[in-house]
Amino acid sequence: MHKQRAFTLVEILVVVTMIAILAGIVTVGYIQYQNKSNDSQAKGLQKLVTSAAERYYSKNLQYPTATTLLGSAPTNNVPTPGQYNTIRTVLDTTLDSLNSGPYKLFVCSGTCTVPNAGGNYVYYLTKGSGAGSAKTYSPTDNPGCVFTFPTSESDGDSYLMMYKTSESTAWQFYRSGNGGITTNDSFWCPLR
Repeated sequence: MHKQRAFTLVEILVVVTMIAILAGIVTVGYIQYQNKSNDSQAKGLQKLVTSAAERYYSKNLQYPTATTLLGSAPTNNVPTPGQYNTIRTVLDTTLDSLNSGPYKLFVCSGTCTVPNAGGNYVYYLTKGSGAGSAKTYSPTDNPGCVFTFPTSESDGDSYLMMYKTSESTAWQFYRSGNGGITTNDSFWCPLR
């Protein structure tokens, strides 16, 4: 009869350590993959809305305002399902693209908080009713970046879009093809 040999405590610890290291590597890789996927969706949503807003401009000689997109005055809240339907109709796009991914479209003007608590958003910001005076926006977690709608513009002359990436947690900023939105720092807060 052969005597069966048991694993030693050292061998078991080596195997457990190797499994833990592999699990850590897989977890980090999965998180990076998920963040890249989320950022890709945010970029796609930004491009979709930009393209739709530019088409709207070519037909109406102004960009859709937050009030036009929502069908009512913005309240610094996530759009309701009915408001997302209005946005879809105004932008002539699919509803799923606006509110079904990890990032959702957040439309606002006037006293908008960026970022708004409770999720990841691609913000579409317009000047609001303050035509005749400058309007500024700054992400609350990046107060070094300030974006200004000039005094000379009316609501609908331009728009500003921004979102925070999952992977690098850096903000991305985009402005309309027309209009005069400016940034206080073109190096750290570049407008694309």
